[in-house]
Amino acid sequence: MGRYYRRRYHKRKLNSLNEEKLERLIILFILLLSPYIIYLVITSIVSYIKKHSTFFSVFGILVILGLIAFGMFYIKIKIKQRKDKNIFEKEQISKGLVNFIDRFKTVRWGKSKDVEKWIKEDEEAKDKEKLINQIISEINCFTPVRTFHNEFAYQVGLAQHLKSKFPDTDIEKQRGSSRPDIVVEDIAIEIKGPTRHKELDTIASKCARYNQHFKEIIIVLFEVEVMDRYYNEWKKSIEDTFPQVKIIRK
Repeated sequence: MGRYYRRRYHKRKLNSLNEEKLERLIILFILLLSPYIIYLVITSIVSYIKKHSTFFSVFGILVILGLIAFGMFYIKIKIKQRKDKNIFEKEQISKGLVNFIDRFKTVRWGKSKDVEKWIKEDEEAKDKEKLINQIISEINCFTPVRTFHNEFAYQVGLAQHLKSKFPDTDIEKQRGSSRPDIVVEDIAIEIKGPTRHKELDTIASKCARYNQHFKEIIIVLFEVEVMDRYYNEWKKSIEDTFPQVKIIRK
């Protein structure tokens, strides 16, 4: 039986090699013929054009004239639009209005106070559209179905919540020697809780490592069990050392 299967194996291998050789020969044949085929196609086209030179000459002239007419029409429209725009802008300026261009490149005119309000609203909208702020908003909205007394259960619950909003959410995705509790694209999320002195003291070293692999870092603390004075000093130290770190106390 062993000899039979070996013979079948060698036979299949030989057939496979023969097929590869045949494919290579076909490809080589096509490559050798391709310049001749291209030559035949080009000569046929040139011959056809020569036989119908009058038609192609007239057709070419008509195409060129059409392009020139379209170009002149397009330029005329653009000149008129520019002229109308200049007139409109002068009218708005004469009324004491100021123009404002938002993040969608939409132009609006209004009084200085209106423009200041629009600028503020536009900046706030830009901030809300940033991924980091969307994630922070969702974390603040997250309410566990029950009280968790360990990090892993809280981590799973928060990850499921974020996954429904951000499909790229992963748990403990490693980059280099760093493995945050939750990762959303280039944002690392570290969870601590119940949070005592020991848990707070480990965060600085993690921030230093995460900082090498992630654009921004979010620290989520639940069940904080330290004095407010100690917490505030720790928080200020982290924010001063790592400006890209956002701290959320639940």
